[in-house]
Amino acid sequence: MFEKLIGRFAAIVFCLCLAQIFSLAAFATKSSGARGEVPQGLNKIKHVIVFYMENWSFDGLYGLFEGADGIAGINHVDQLSKKGKPYKQWPHALNNMVKPPVVDARIPLGLPPKPYDLLPYIGLNEKTGDMMHRFYNQKEQINGGKMDKFIALSLAGSLPMSYYDAHKLPLGKWASEYTLCDHFFHAAFGGSWLNNCYLLSAAPLRWENAPEQYVHKPWEYGRIEHKHVVSEDGFIVNNPPPPAPIGPVPLTNHATICDRLDAKGITWAWYGDYTVLCLDYTKKYAEGTKAHKSIRKDDAELLSDLKQGKLPQVSFIHQVDFDEHPGLYAPLPCEAVTEKYLQAIKASKYWQDSLIIITYDENGGRWDHVPPPKRDFFGPGTRVPTLILGPFAKKHFVDHTEYDSTSILKFIESRWNLKPLTEVDAKANNITNALTLQ
Repeated sequence: MFEKLIGRFAAIVFCLCLAQIFSLAAFATKSSGARGEVPQGLNKIKHVIVFYMENWSFDGLYGLFEGADGIAGINHVDQLSKKGKPYKQWPHALNNMVKPPVVDARIPLGLPPKPYDLLPYIGLNEKTGDMMHRFYNQKEQINGGKMDKFIALSLAGSLPMSYYDAHKLPLGKWASEYTLCDHFFHAAFGGSWLNNCYLLSAAPLRWENAPEQYVHKPWEYGRIEHKHVVSEDGFIVNNPPPPAPIGPVPLTNHATICDRLDAKGITWAWYGDYTVLCLDYTKKYAEGTKAHKSIRKDDAELLSDLKQGKLPQVSFIHQVDFDEHPGLYAPLPCEAVTEKYLQAIKASKYWQDSLIIITYDENGGRWDHVPPPKRDFFGPGTRVPTLILGPFAKKHFVDHTEYDSTSILKFIESRWNLKPLTEVDAKANNITNALTLQ
């Protein structure tokens, strides 16, 4: 009798354990967000709106943000001169928007070797010089994670070590209310061209058999200004000349997130006349094609599309005249335009089902204290500010998850069950940790 009771008890325990295992497995499947499964609650998001700003590192704007991995408490930063010697004080900042460059007398000489607040010297409505942010230069600025050659390879003196406090800018208020990502890296070294490729396709475009004058040479490492646009193995890494038939770069069948969206019938648009948009180099979306005209909109058209109920399911917004690029624009007028667009979205019928992502194409040559993770020859590059806004974003939250630009692709792919474009976006962390979806 006793042995029968023991047997029955063991059988019951076994069945309960088995049920628990199956329950956990089912939960893991629902929560995984793998392709073929939409993460629970993600289908509530009907519109994804990506603001693509320009040329600021995380520390350059959000280094003083509460709860973020910033520059508070950093009282010394090693930067090496061109001769490999550490600076004991910062050299002059330069204004290289005039030819030849001149000393920017607004910024004092001899500042201590640490990040410095730019506001006492240059207001939020004023322009500064520009900084070097090409592919090979940034790899050397990062210097294997030492982050110590930003002045030497800047063409702007001490300017890369300066910052503004985002609390004094319009977007800082949105970051305080919603989610700020403090370990978000632009996906590729260098400037706008290659990072635009990674935002839309998670890979660089190839230029097979490019003429020699466009190809980088090994002996050019260590030079401040790299003019060449193609890597030694044939990938476009800096702003290229125009595509065929006007220019020498042949059109390609390179796959983009736009192809994936089109194939699924998901509507999308690029708001802003972006002169280095990699889509212009593809056969499907090149200038002169029907697709080219259908997806190009002026960024100001966003306002009319919101009013008229024409907002696509996926929108990329690059502000034409106010993109925050140092040297060309001051930060406050640019963020005022973004603020106008955000308020229009919030006042529209789309707000309740939209997720808004504000990110930056690259760091613009500005220093950041966090070394980027190591992925491959192409990146990722330096940290950039990224904000996640809207009803689905966590409130008053700093997300420390490691992301890069292709995490945006990962999110779009997860939301609409799209196949990843490359291993890079397939392996990227999804931004769902920044969301409240239940």
